[in-house]
Amino acid sequence: MKIGILSDTHGVLKDTFLDELQSCDYLLHAGDIGSLKCYETLKDLHVPLYIIKGNCDKGEWTKYLPETLAAPIGGKIFYLIHKKSDLPYPQPEADFIITGHTHHYEVSKRGTTTFINPGSCRSKPQWFLLYYRYSDFGWGRCFYFTHLYRIAIYIV
Repeated sequence: MKIGILSDTHGVLKDTFLDELQSCDYLLHAGDIGSLKCYETLKDLHVPLYIIKGNCDKGEWTKYLPETLAAPIGGKIFYLIHKKSDLPYPQPEADFIITGHTHHYEVSKRGTTTFINPGSCRSKPQWFLLYYRYSDFGWGRCFYFTHLYRIAIYIV
């Protein structure tokens, strides 16, 4: 399973990413989409899309976007919230917490929860591809992180 994780597009979605995003099984966007055009471009990829509103998302087109979302994918829970500082206490039970807002890439683990902030797709093209492979031995995780069109692999 291939999951594209992005945030803070602010109305800019590079054409170089669209083919890769379209090859994903799921897309998660942690807010600050930035424009109706960007939102529609993501929807038009015809990939299941979990998307939330960020602090910069304004206008009629954002009216029905949630501010948080728990997405069940492959037996795991992905909790999306734009600002990490807005996480409720106690923290939601989730395998992954996906945030944005800071425009800085971050991945960390607290207990059994993995926190991912893919950074901004606008200022420096950053996003994650999270591959899940299920086998008789359980789940395996492999993070692919693109930064200025280079790909590094994070195996956790």
